[in-house]
Amino acid sequence: MSFKPAVGLLAVILLVLQSSAMAQTGVVPSTEWSALASRSPGETFIVKLKNGERSKGALQRASDHSVVLRRGNNDLDLKREEIASIAVSGKRKSAVKPTLVGLAVGAGVGAGIGAAVNGNESGQGFIFTKGQERALGAALGGAVGAVGGSLIGYFAGRGRRSEIRIYEAPISGPNVSSSLHFRK
Repeated sequence: MSFKPAVGLLAVILLVLQSSAMAQTGVVPSTEWSALASRSPGETFIVKLKNGERSKGALQRASDHSVVLRRGNNDLDLKREEIASIAVSGKRKSAVKPTLVGLAVGAGVGAGIGAAVNGNESGQGFIFTKGQERALGAALGGAVGAVGGSLIGYFAGRGRRSEIRIYEAPISGPNVSSSLHFRK
């Protein structure tokens, strides 16, 4: 049996899923600062600074040199050269997908554990045979795992919001000519 067709099929599926996920965002981050001019005041911005810090607030105004966010009662003035990227807070994501993933994983893990734990004794059981005990353990374990996995998936997935990146600072490496020093 060869695994090459299975690996090829898996690669194609992953490529399709990746491209469809990228297509769903619909927004390609711009390196143009002018993309901020079309945004409405009051819109929630998530700003990542070049030093790694993140700031979240309502847009007050954007100029050619800075962005001003309102956080509580304070205005935060962020300079353009300090900003690595800016995203807007998108729609709240549904908890259905994480709940279903939790259900599937929990059912599978629970069934596996239930089957492994039950039916290991030798000989005939009191009411059921070994195979029947193992099947019953898998069913009960799967049911318990499905409930537990669903709850974990739901609570992990609820309240998530998408972030749509609208600006990304252009990558600026060190100037090669100024970093080279020649000796005579």
